Amino acid sequence: MQQGPSDEPKPAYRVRWMAADGLATIDAIEAPRVTEGCLILKTTPSQVLWVPLGTILGPIQIDGI
Repeated sequence: MQQGPSDEPKPAYRVRWMAADGLATIDAIEAPRVTEGCLILKTTPSQVLWVPLGTILGPIQIDGI
């Protein structure tokens, strides 16, 4: 069975932090985690974003959506 875009899970978390170029906002489908010096955000079932902690200039805000 082939999955379409509407079958993908909706984001459950909105994650914000200050970066060098301004406020970064990412929606994630799983709870964010930190490992190997990176903030890890799963944005789709097949896509993971790794953000080096050294690029985050302030507190990380995580909200349920």
